[in-house]
Amino acid sequence: MKNALTQMTPLAAATSSAILYISLSAAAEDTIVTSQNYAEDTTVNVADRNTVNVPFGQNITISVAGDKTLTLINSISSDDPRGSFAVAQSYVIDATSGKSLTFSGGKVVLQKQDAFADVGADYNEQAFIRSTDAKIHNPGKVIFANDTTVLEGSLPYGFMLRAGNVEVNNDFTMNLDRRSVTASTAKNVIGALLQEGAMLSLHGKNQINIIGSAYDSTVQGIQFGPGGNALIDGDLLLSVDGNNAAKTLYGFYFSSSRLYAEYEQDINIDGNLDFTLQNAPEGTAYALPLVSDRDYSFNQKVSFLKQMLRMLTEYIQIRKLQQRLLTLYKTIY
Repeated sequence: MKNALTQMTPLAAATSSAILYISLSAAAEDTIVTSQNYAEDTTVNVADRNTVNVPFGQNITISVAGDKTLTLINSISSDDPRGSFAVAQSYVIDATSGKSLTFSGGKVVLQKQDAFADVGADYNEQAFIRSTDAKIHNPGKVIFANDTTVLEGSLPYGFMLRAGNVEVNNDFTMNLDRRSVTASTAKNVIGALLQEGAMLSLHGKNQINIIGSAYDSTVQGIQFGPGGNALIDGDLLLSVDGNNAAKTLYGFYFSSSRLYAEYEQDINIDGNLDFTLQNAPEGTAYALPLVSDRDYSFNQKVSFLKQMLRMLTEYIQIRKLQQRLLTLYKTIY
């Protein structure tokens, strides 16, 4: 059935475990809710709340031929008839079901622009991937076992994980560029928000680039919030750009809470870290604010580059660390 689109009724699509074979000329425009196998370069553009939605109680596998690219786009608009709340909670992937979504094969690209870019919204949780409603003891998981993963867009969040897990096994790039956002609603922009038992695992070569809008107040790379954890044993290049507007820049941001202490793991980074903090001339910047009740181990090189920042810049901010352990293998400024 190669290069053909299998026709299924909605009921069959929801219940069948059969794999659909989809070609570029027959790209589906409905939300993906079942396992798929893409043999050709394919773009799936969905103007709904989610481009991929993992149904409750199911595991989904999306396979891409080794030399092909699958591009998943979420293009919901600000005037969606369901209202601004539905738009504010729209994602390329929603993995809140407590089961898993696994990508394999070639290249996977996720694209989503801020639907409120020119109109603004006080409430805006748009992200590439959300896993926030899952129970802590049974978190939803997204696994990128494919060769290359690229995320592109102008969203306020890259990953929004509360109890959910994202694992990237190979090359990974996230580009959050909000310079096209003209609405004056200030946002706290975060590449990866990790809370309440969430886990982000980065194993390959990783690059995260974030540029705020002309109105965004804070730009963060990765926020290890209460109960948020990460396993980074691949190298990470992290660039945080305030676009000459942000008041605060963070590379990593750490916090903790006794409510989630049982889920908080010590920070143990086995890959090289390279931080670039730039373009916040009226703001402050912290690459590693170590302010949570955890031990920290950075086992490879940690390097910092600053550009266009005022003097109140700290590479490593240490507070409440009297009883915590900090291990830095090698640091280059």
